[in-house]
Amino acid sequence: MIDVDALIKNTILNPCHAPYIVKQDVDNAPTIGGWISVKDRMPKSGEHVWVTCEIRSLYGSKKRYVCEAFYAEQYSLPEGKYPEDTDCYDYCEEDDEYYLKEGWYEVIHNWDDYSSIVIYDFVTHWMLLPEPAKECENED
Repeated sequence: MIDVDALIKNTILNPCHAPYIVKQDVDNAPTIGGWISVKDRMPKSGEHVWVTCEIRSLYGSKKRYVCEAFYAEQYSLPEGKYPEDTDCYDYCEEDDEYYLKEGWYEVIHNWDDYSSIVIYDFVTHWMLLPEPAKECENED
């Protein structure tokens, strides 16, 4: 997980990464520095994106973080390449198929057992992932 404020700070300090962090708006959705509110538009089901999540306490304080994630629309991502925990799936009688439950999932790249886990925090915004890093003249 990356703190949103640290991400912004690092973008300002390292101009090589700035073009990749601030992406163009997608389908003319309103954006704030490339971020699209989940109230305005959702990404395609299963598409890996950056998300801003909020942890909200009972006392009104909020902590934000950024992680790679994807959104699963209802009955759109079939069972198979996602967590094998049966609580993560819904059965569709019409298709006679199990599908990943609707919701947000954090992408896990370095676990042996799972490729994603459910996000229980509040997802507020998303943006497309940047292109993979390229050589930068400013980097040592």
